[in-house]
Amino acid sequence: MIDPLTVKFYFNKPSPGFLQGTATIGSGLVSLSTLQRNFEELGDARHIIGSGPFVVQDEKPGRELTLVARKDYQWGPKNIAQQGPANLDGITYIVTPEDSVRIGALLAGQAGFYSPGAGLR
Repeated sequence: MIDPLTVKFYFNKPSPGFLQGTATIGSGLVSLSTLQRNFEELGDARHIIGSGPFVVQDEKPGRELTLVARKDYQWGPKNIAQQGPANLDGITYIVTPEDSVRIGALLAGQAGFYSPGAGLR
């Protein structure tokens, strides 16, 4: 750790998947207070304090996850033009098990993206 807001990682060989891996919902960087929570609390996304531009507002396990923009976000990569908080208020992931329903929602303008086989819209 370099300072309270900065960590540096060292690798023995190139690790091109590292950044992508730390950017996914299931394996991002989290605060020490998150790691110290009990097992039951870790199953509730509202208790997780991560490092990204969004925070969990609400979770309905297996159905929906709502994220809102972190208003104080100021630590984006220096080479990205957009600095500061996100340009959108939030993101809602809705679990939709059926491929045909996901495709229909996308075509009807009810979904902003489609992820094959993932159950999200």
